[in-house]
Amino acid sequence: MNLDSSIDHKTRDNWIDFISSQEYLWRLMYVQKNTSFIEDSELDLEQVANFLSRLSNPYNERVFLARLHYLSQQNLRFFLVNDLKELLKSATHESRVKTIVSRGGIRGKPIWDKTFYSRVTGRIDKASFVTQPLASSFNTPENQLLKLFLNNISQSIEAFITEVGTVAVSRPIMELKEIADAALKQSWLRDVERKYKINALMRLGAQRSRIRQYSMLIFLETEFEDIINETKLEATLNLLRRGWFKPIKNDDLFEIYVLFVILSSLKNELGFGEPLSFGLIREGRREVATFHRRTDDVRANVYFDQTPKEIFNVNSYYKHIVDQYEGITAKERRPDIILEFTSPNWISKKVFVECKKSEDGQYMRDSVYKAIAYLRDFENLWNSEELHLPKIIVVFPDKVKGSPSKSNIEELELISIKERERLVELLTIV
Repeated sequence: MNLDSSIDHKTRDNWIDFISSQEYLWRLMYVQKNTSFIEDSELDLEQVANFLSRLSNPYNERVFLARLHYLSQQNLRFFLVNDLKELLKSATHESRVKTIVSRGGIRGKPIWDKTFYSRVTGRIDKASFVTQPLASSFNTPENQLLKLFLNNISQSIEAFITEVGTVAVSRPIMELKEIADAALKQSWLRDVERKYKINALMRLGAQRSRIRQYSMLIFLETEFEDIINETKLEATLNLLRRGWFKPIKNDDLFEIYVLFVILSSLKNELGFGEPLSFGLIREGRREVATFHRRTDDVRANVYFDQTPKEIFNVNSYYKHIVDQYEGITAKERRPDIILEFTSPNWISKKVFVECKKSEDGQYMRDSVYKAIAYLRDFENLWNSEELHLPKIIVVFPDKVKGSPSKSNIEELELISIKERERLVELLTIV
């Protein structure tokens, strides 16, 4: 059974609408691999600037975000996939006269005075001629612009790969690097002088050319240099306001939806107010959001798809057991969302949230059993802090609801994401 297809289009659209409606453009946080870029002309410049100012590592994450958005633009992809082919076939070249010494025959127009003079002075023998053949050269300003642009694309993606690893880079972006690298291997383009920044001659050559693709190059390269090389804030804001990355898989979309419902609940019903900082949802991250409720000095840190080991340095009992044997391996489990509450009055309180996008009975039962295993796997995590309930919440899209006889809050709680009031109640442990 393909569980990922079990959500109807209306429900999926409702999740996307909620995600895209949140203040401060929280949706810009999601920059994982399996996404599709959604163009959105409604993104407010001031909100984009506010979001960037709240990033936990403002400069590095802004550069990362700008690079990813630039490489995901439809006009960039269209140019490299479609326009570049035509440009490589019809690239401008110019005929230049080149003075050479030709031996055993005359190549090009003979220059008799120089020929006679060179023979008399012994510089050439009687079988040689000084000639000026016409030579075709592709080393024009507009082709220098093309080579600059292709090198920038290739090197930018290479830097992207170095930062996040090949596995984390989407196939469409890898394809752009392959296209750029293949074009740079063209024999005529290898002979074009390499430049490192666009200049007035390149712009003029591209503007005057009858080949329309050169005009597009001016825009793409100028934007690249403004955003990637010079990290100009205004150019970055105008780029980021164009859209966001939507998860392709329903499972991923549901996890982000639940995350945003939790962030919204912390901000509003639980009284924490606006997040202090955000972190992009990518490799090597820490918190994806931090909050501070000033009324009682409680802080909340929100983590997404990270192991308790890397966050709290707590060992997994499951991995401890498996590591003692050969012939079997294990990776530490990753709760979808982890909430950590801290206060001057107590050590900390932590809640795991598991997001299970399915209404299949067997899958739901297995999800509950897996969550129970977390209680044993990371019991040391909760043993070191003040007693609180719940410790784990399993969230389903619908269907699950407490029976009339249920009254106490358990270590493990099950809810439907439609029960926002119940979610808030369960998180009111501080």
